[in-house]
Amino acid sequence: MKWLTVILIFISISVKAPERDFNFEQICKGKLIKEYKGKAERLLYLECSNFTESNFKKYLKLKEIPYCEMAIRIAKLETSNFTSKLFKNNNNLFGMHYPYSRKNCADYYVIADKGRRVSGYSHWTRSVNDFILRTEYFENKGYCIKNFEKFLVDTRYCEKGSYYLVLLKAVKI
Repeated sequence: MKWLTVILIFISISVKAPERDFNFEQICKGKLIKEYKGKAERLLYLECSNFTESNFKKYLKLKEIPYCEMAIRIAKLETSNFTSKLFKNNNNLFGMHYPYSRKNCADYYVIADKGRRVSGYSHWTRSVNDFILRTEYFENKGYCIKNFEKFLVDTRYCEKGSYYLVLLKAVKI
């Protein structure tokens, strides 16, 4: 019985876990070199980073969404240029309401004006991912994102007219 224990201990010591290309803890603490080997590594770094407008734009670019510029405009408008309480306290970049039926990335919800449930996120990147999920959800239901104004109105993200005009004219990116 002692031999079996010794053999098992020897095997567990000699078996080495496979090495990863990067160390998650080092990335999150920002201790890795600035050159990231791949897209997944860059995404992981940003998912550990504090919010900055620059990080936000990089994250959208890495996610390869076709409506990147419009997403930046919407986030700036919904958060009053990244200063709103909803954004600062709950990482909600897009004023997203808590969904009843679709898949989402929200970690919790808070009660906002008029008793509406709005999503709260543990990290700002989860808000971006939720916005992408919402768009994909409606795309899969047959809505087209080529005309983003029509898409936003048809999917009840905003009301027709003034919201979109404000996005295009007043919001600078």
